[in-house]
Amino acid sequence: MKPVTKQKLLCCIWSGLFAVFAVLQLNDSDPLLWFSAYFVCSGLWFAEIKGYNTFWTAQLPLLILTFWMGTLIEAPIDLLTFGTLADLIGEMSAEKPYTEESREFFGIAICVASLLVLNLRIYSRVD
Repeated sequence: MKPVTKQKLLCCIWSGLFAVFAVLQLNDSDPLLWFSAYFVCSGLWFAEIKGYNTFWTAQLPLLILTFWMGTLIEAPIDLLTFGTLADLIGEMSAEKPYTEESREFFGIAICVASLLVLNLRIYSRVD
């Protein structure tokens, strides 16, 4: 049996983390959208463990999630303008609609950051 490398361990952690995020989204009001986003990230990191990723397979989800994140950019700005960072962990209210969208923005930002790291890994392997 081959020893587990540090790189494979990190890929397992990313894959497992996003798999947990995906399962936790199943009780959300729009589960399919969020489950899909986190599940794709989990799957891409798992594919990296097996060496199946190509540069383009990780590019498309990165572009889609970056665009989605861009559509929510107003929410964190509103959060900082009209609210406080404590609102992120507070309860939802009709007076603070930016709270949920800010949470969504930061969730997508985590996906985008991980896919950027994954793309850098793939790109360095391709050269």
